[in-house]
Amino acid sequence: MSRFLELAVASAGCFGVSFVGFQVYKRKNEQVAIKSEPYVSQALGILQGYNVVMDRLGSPLTLHNISRDPSENSVDPLAGNAKLKIPVSGSKGPSAFLYLWATRPPITTETPKNEIPEWKINQLDIELGPEYRWTFYIHKDHMKDDKLKVSNVDIPEKLWEETS
Repeated sequence: MSRFLELAVASAGCFGVSFVGFQVYKRKNEQVAIKSEPYVSQALGILQGYNVVMDRLGSPLTLHNISRDPSENSVDPLAGNAKLKIPVSGSKGPSAFLYLWATRPPITTETPKNEIPEWKINQLDIELGPEYRWTFYIHKDHMKDDKLKVSNVDIPEKLWEETS
């Protein structure tokens, strides 16, 4: 009977290691898939053109793992809505969060596979620390949208001071 228990424990241990390994593999593939989405590439391109932030972060930008928390990140490819909080950092070291909102027309069963609509970035915010978050990009079609609350924010000089 003890031999049976030893085999059972060994089998359970192998299963547990395999399960954990699969979950790590699955999580890594999810991250690669999200980071390669067109709206993420578009957002990074816009951010890289924003000299105020790029001077602070430095090039090249590195994307870090995106949280799976649905209150921070949600993507519905069929409905055409994406909301992400993307951790980024640059060669100068400080980290930031890039917030993006993107949409595209909904995909239905009648949408031809070769005519999938493109994503459009609606708004991008950058957060450099908990007190420094501002909108730096709004798509021209959303400039008069009452749902968007945008204010001009003066960037405090102390934000740009080097920290030791």
